[in-house]
Amino acid sequence: MLLVTGTGFVVHGIGASQTREQIRSQHLDSCRAQAGQLADTLGSELVHDQFLPKLAKSRERVLGALRRLLKHSENGLAIYSLTYQDDRAIIVQEAIRDGVPRPYGTPVALPNAGHRAHRTHAVQTEIFERNGAQIVQTFAPIHNDDRLVLGLLVTESALNYPEVQGSGTWLAIAISIAAGLLAIAILMITTVRPLERLQDQLIAKQSLSPKLVQTPVDLLREITCIVDTANSERDFFNARLKQQDRQSESSIRRKDEVISNTVHELRTPLTSIIASLEIMIDNKEMMTPEEKQEFMAQASTAARHMMFVVNDMLDASAIKAGHINMQIEPCNLGQMLRDAQRSMGIIATARAMTLEVVDLNPNIEVMADSARLMQVLFNLVSNAVKYTPSGTTITMRAWPSLKSIIIEVEDQGQSIPVELRDRLFTKFSKFERHEPRVDSSGIGLYLSKKLVELMHGSIGYRAVETGDGSVFWFTLPLVTEESRLQSANS
Repeated sequence: MLLVTGTGFVVHGIGASQTREQIRSQHLDSCRAQAGQLADTLGSELVHDQFLPKLAKSRERVLGALRRLLKHSENGLAIYSLTYQDDRAIIVQEAIRDGVPRPYGTPVALPNAGHRAHRTHAVQTEIFERNGAQIVQTFAPIHNDDRLVLGLLVTESALNYPEVQGSGTWLAIAISIAAGLLAIAILMITTVRPLERLQDQLIAKQSLSPKLVQTPVDLLREITCIVDTANSERDFFNARLKQQDRQSESSIRRKDEVISNTVHELRTPLTSIIASLEIMIDNKEMMTPEEKQEFMAQASTAARHMMFVVNDMLDASAIKAGHINMQIEPCNLGQMLRDAQRSMGIIATARAMTLEVVDLNPNIEVMADSARLMQVLFNLVSNAVKYTPSGTTITMRAWPSLKSIIIEVEDQGQSIPVELRDRLFTKFSKFERHEPRVDSSGIGLYLSKKLVELMHGSIGYRAVETGDGSVFWFTLPLVTEESRLQSANS
């Protein structure tokens, strides 16, 4: 590639007369290209042996190649590589045209171009005078496989204007010769082992036939394909990392929202408890026993509400960890529904709602964990209270179906859109059905689904066929003689 670049520059120089500034600009571009390609080709071989002294042979091989390059370059003054140690740039290896190289570890003060190259990861050049001659100093960052900067490759060459002003062609020829020599040096360094190893790997993977590699051009074509594939895989990997970052940020936002909503949901019953107790304390001598009983009942209901919210959070974590325990036994469903009506009736009444239970057989029994069944009923009724307008009725009903019982909680609020129903019972899913906004943890339906499934039932949703309204239903197994016997023996 360097040889082709230099040859093209020769043709351009023969066909056009170049000005001083054009020669200067093209010389700088050539220096940047050569330094960048050399740094990319040799990579970490220029700096890695500072940590691995046993690789001295590798260092000598690289230095030998750099010396041969300088030997055949008219304007080349020095080529050396730097790395950082204790925040100082130090010489790792150096080859110079004349004189004695500086020893390994010699500190070097970087000019502005060196700092820019390290900071921007791009090749930089700078021109300065030394002993009356203008010197072009080029800094090329040395990357590892992860594109981290390990150090800098520095090349120095003379810029002799009196010689180049006579003919731009001669400068072009000199640069092309230097480019060709640089290409030969790079090929000498990298072709013997890496290219043969790469070719053997391609043949071993049966992705390349020995008959296809007859010339260096053939192998270069295959290497280009590999580089293109690696770049595509790198872009795909970077895209996946960005996607994971976005998902992590979204998960953190959801967790923060859940915590905020849970705090709000706990604050409401806590405020009710505090208000009821303060009223009783301030007016204990003036209140009748019935009034005291009423305020105590309100405080008790609010405390029970808080207990259910806290239990939901703890049970959701326990289900995720697989540590939740179920005590499944025969339960009187009618008694459970009436208990739920008494517990939630005060909350419904506070919002001018009516909570009723449709008559059912008082002897119907289901196989369930009584505490978990009450928790499911609380979540469904609590959602109905939150999302139903004041002055409406919430209905609980149940009836047998084959070997199970169907329990329904029906409200008169707005139904949930069809396109959102698939996500109803997923974690942290919330669907606002009216304004103002309702504070909710977003785990009630998710937890209800898990608890019902652990009790060998199923849960679902349907909209009321006529008018507004939503029905959340779930099933539980009927008690049979066999299940009753198994429960007694367990």
